[in-house]
Amino acid sequence: MKLTQREKQKAANCWKQGKLLADEINLKSTTKKQFLHALKEGERIMQEQQGRIEYQEAAYMELWSDAHKLKQAYEDQTKELETAYKDRNEAIRRYNALHQLGKFAEGMGLDLTEKLPENQKTEWNKKYKFSINTKVLESGKSAYSAKLERRKSSNGQDFKKK
Repeated sequence: MKLTQREKQKAANCWKQGKLLADEINLKSTTKKQFLHALKEGERIMQEQQGRIEYQEAAYMELWSDAHKLKQAYEDQTKELETAYKDRNEAIRRYNALHQLGKFAEGMGLDLTEKLPENQKTEWNKKYKFSINTKVLESGKSAYSAKLERRKSSNGQDFKKK
């Protein structure tokens, strides 16, 4: 039994007014067949709505799970990026320290191109221990300290030419 256009319009008008369609049913003039049909239609609609609710709940849980995974990935990437920036800044500070040392050496009249460490690395590393330390001050500036020490032999004496 299909609803007629008149019955559909009556239902729409009733819902616009904020009333229930069931309040409009005249029980004295309604047949059992019509009443049973309305009851079945109501139950069918409730079953469809229940199915939609279950589907939406499953979709919501899947979205929530994906959002949780995305949030975790974002936090991991943020930590990784933070570490990368720290490493980058430390490398820049060390480079600046070397650059300032180079300018300082040139200012003193030293020729840095004559004996570069990479050209004499094996000999140089055997005789000397070189280290650069960087300290970030409260003002945000960097303080550098470079240390060059003569290595000692296993018996405690300096490596010196005789």
